[in-house]
Amino acid sequence: MAIQTSTASHAEDAKFEGGLRYFFEYRDLGIKTATQGQVDAHVIRAAAGGAFSSQARRHHSAYQPPGIHHRELGHSEDIEMLEVVLPAGLAA
Repeated sequence: MAIQTSTASHAEDAKFEGGLRYFFEYRDLGIKTATQGQVDAHVIRAAAGGAFSSQARRHHSAYQPPGIHHRELGHSEDIEMLEVVLPAGLAA
């Protein structure tokens, strides 16, 4: 039986870093480690001064129909959202 770990990520200790999209910053929540790589989750916020790009993209596996083309139309400067990725490490 696998041993389940736990994780806690507090907003006051938040560390945001660059990631997949250059106009966003990402905060790892430690879920990938806690689930032994099965699930990933992070908070995303707009990067200060990051010019928005509306490039079409698609995923080969997602909670949307696989391979569907999609794009973001825009976001506010104060956007903050939770992204959950199953399986962890899903290719963009």
